[in-house]
Parts: sequence; structure tokens; C-alpha cells
Amino acid sequence: EAAAEQLTCYNLVISTGDGEMGAQISKLGGKVVEFNSYKDCNSKNFSVERCIDIAEDFLDALGYDNMEAVWTSENGTTCNLNFAYEQDGVIIYSDMIKVKVCEERGIVTGMEGLSYVLNHVKRDLPSARIAKSEAKAKLHAGFETEGSRLCVIPTDGGEALAYEFYGQYDGSDYYVYVDAKTGEELEVFTVVGTKQGRALM
Repeated sequence: EAAAEQLTCYNLVISTGDGEMGAQISKLGGKVVEFNSYKDCNSKNFSVERCIDIAEDFLDALGYDNMEAVWTSENGTTCNLNFAYEQDGVIIYSDMIKVKVCEERGIVTGMEGLSYVLNHVKRDLPSARIAKSEAKAKLHAGFETEGSRLCVIPTDGGEALAYEFYGQYDGSDYYVYVDAKTGEELEVFTVVGTKQGRALM
């Protein structure tokens, strides 16, 4: 048993035919917070699309419903996926789970869901007060939008409903978040190291 300021967990070490595995299970609610497998992956037999399906099935089996893949990247023969909770068509970025899939064996070898376990609740989502086209008009001239959606992002004061725009400006990839209530630009993130990564919009 491991007690931290935010959460108390049971730590498990498991030996299987697929190698040694470790997991953290939350004492309250019995949720898998973290999972890791220590057997190497040496070749690629599964596509990124198939890895997404494998990760979704894994999360479903653990009781993590309505999770949407929002980002994928490859590191050697490992597919790294970021999932966020989706409620009523809105992506909730506060409820994030990261999953690793071995592209050799087609199994999940890692998962980290602390932010989901700490933040997940059914939210009373507000309605957007401005249209997506109005929010898009706030973007910097020359920004080439490749995808957009409505989402909830964490802020200093809690959370905000925003339009997310993913695209390129001057050769670099960016995420831009525009407040769906006021039209104010809330956040701008530069994406680093996108050669093997891509947004799933």
C-alpha cells in the first residue's frame, strides 16, 4: 500500500508469460491508476490504427468508458497514445489517460491515468456562446487550421469550455484554444518533436 497526498493505492507486482508487470490500484474505487510491463518490444507487426483499437479495448475492460484518442506518436516499436474523456461530443482534457502499446505483440505495455482518476466527474457542460467560425476568426492571420473541436481545458481557476484549433503557422505545429464564451485566446501550445506524432481530430 502506498499513501500520497492525493491518492492511496495498492502496488502490485505480477509475473506472467508476457514478463513482469506492475500496477497501482486506487484504494478508493479500485481504479487502475498505473500499469507497466517490462518485456521489450523489438519489431513492428501492428499499425498505429490497430494499436488505437487495442488501447480502446484495454480501457473499456478497465471501466474507462467514452475515451477518445487525441494524440499518437511512435517511439521505436512502441505506440504512445493520449486519450481524453468525451462527454456529449466535447473532449474533456482534464480527464486524460496515456497508453503504450507494443507494436510487436499487440498488447498494452503501459498506462498512466492519474489525472483521470483525480478529476473525472460527470460535468454540467455550458453551451458555447460564440460560433466556431467566430472563434476561428480570432486566430492569427496565416494560421492554417487542420482540425478543430469543442473541448474543456484546465485553467488556473478550474476549467473552461474552449474551441481547440490544431494547425500550422510558419512551419511549426500549434494548438490554439479560444474561449467559447468570450472569444478570448486562452492558451497557445507549440508542438515539439512531431516527426513521429500526430493529432487525432
